[in-house]
Amino acid sequence: MNKLALTFFIIVSVFLSNNRALAQNYPKVSIPDPSKSFDALAHFKIKPYKKKTYFDGHFRYIKKYDNEGRVIMDEEYENDGNRTRTTRTYQGNLLVEEINEKLPEKNFKREVISYDDGIAIEHDFKKEKKIYKTVIDPKTHQIVSGTLNEVQKDSTLKPIATFLYDKQSRISKVITSKFNHTNYIYQSENLVREEHCTIINDKIFQIRGTEYQYDKNNNLTRIEKFTETAAKDKLVRGQNEQIDSLFYKNNKLTDRKNQMEHYHYDYDAEGHLIYYSFTRLNNKKESVLESSYTYTYQNNLLVKEVMRYISSKVTMNTEYEYNDQKQVIKTISYYDPATDYRTTFNYYNPYGHLIKSEFKQDYKNYTGTLSVGSIYSYTYF
Repeated sequence: MNKLALTFFIIVSVFLSNNRALAQNYPKVSIPDPSKSFDALAHFKIKPYKKKTYFDGHFRYIKKYDNEGRVIMDEEYENDGNRTRTTRTYQGNLLVEEINEKLPEKNFKREVISYDDGIAIEHDFKKEKKIYKTVIDPKTHQIVSGTLNEVQKDSTLKPIATFLYDKQSRISKVITSKFNHTNYIYQSENLVREEHCTIINDKIFQIRGTEYQYDKNNNLTRIEKFTETAAKDKLVRGQNEQIDSLFYKNNKLTDRKNQMEHYHYDYDAEGHLIYYSFTRLNNKKESVLESSYTYTYQNNLLVKEVMRYISSKVTMNTEYEYNDQKQVIKTISYYDPATDYRTTFNYYNPYGHLIKSEFKQDYKNYTGTLSVGSIYSYTYF
């Protein structure tokens, strides 16, 4: 994922994170993301594999796949003993069970430094297991409901949340307690309203939500965050907290604006993104350019990107080299003026899967040049 995609992904994700009680990787309602990301399924189909491992000297993960390229087991290790595992079970195209586990070493503790007072504090990493399981209608083969449970020490299940689905197996309601639930409302294929409800005395006391609008091409054009609070048995809408307006040309996002921020995108004749900028209002309500990104292409391949951070007066250049299969084999990043160089070499197997990345960084200062590096390896089975 390039830096533009990562930036936009983070921005969009903020609108889906209001339900703090469900900070887990369980089913979530999503809205269209105009950014592009790595196509893992296309990568899998080049030459299917059952398992992929990754190791960088400190961190290691193992991913197992089914015949469709879906991850059915995801296990992560750290050298300090902390380990997590996620396993998924599918029925047709439907996720019917997901198990999330924390599996630390016995009596494992990690020392954490408090940034406030510099005192080292030991934190316990306790064994933890959560299970998400769905109920499927045997006639329609659609998901009817789902339950998220926490496994107790005696192996009993403690319900954390209940998920209800509509006739298209889309999440329509999430109940986290008798005092809180979330509604998801759709029109046609699009999510149009998201409601996080607080219940008092069996009545809705407050709704904190988001409304979404789309154009005829299903492009997301408006994101409006709101609060409605009960007053005399009515829900009264307060002042909108934030409204984002999105504009398109030829179905490509050109601008995204709210009361304080403005993101702008330019494209070339082939549709490649060539310029991206971020502008924010300062305390004087003046529009100030915070950062900009410029992209250069050759033969439809990105060969250079320049990121400028205006306030800190920092410019980062990144250049890319490709092989005949149009895969990145070398990346060079450096600041302007050049103070250090970061070089990455990528190696692929005959099927085009990345098998190794070698990273090297040269720091330049008045004493000379200091080089550091690391190797990231991938194995496919």
